[in-house]
Amino acid sequence: MEERIGGFRLTCPEGFRRMTEEETRGLTTLGEGPWIGLSDPERHMIVTAGWKRLGPIVSRILTGADLAKNAEKRIAASMKPYGFKRTEGVTRTVAGERARLPLYL
Repeated sequence: MEERIGGFRLTCPEGFRRMTEEETRGLTTLGEGPWIGLSDPERHMIVTAGWKRLGPIVSRILTGADLAKNAEKRIAASMKPYGFKRTEGVTRTVAGERARLPLYL
């Protein structure tokens, strides 16, 4: 399956589908900015991807690594009450660059 949103193309394995507005209403781990949620109900898996444009001043102060670390902290904090723990996950090419994508189990 392939989804296009906000100029991004997401290719997902079979079994995933775009989540409905009702399903995504309770997912607040990504904060503000556009994002998409994909779900595989049979395997009980959810994948989310979000992004946000930064102003010119902020983009000069913070690096991509700073932003990724901050996002990971917010996501981990939101998962903690539900008993999910972060794992090292997988490495994939994202937006033309190699990225480590953590998994929460």
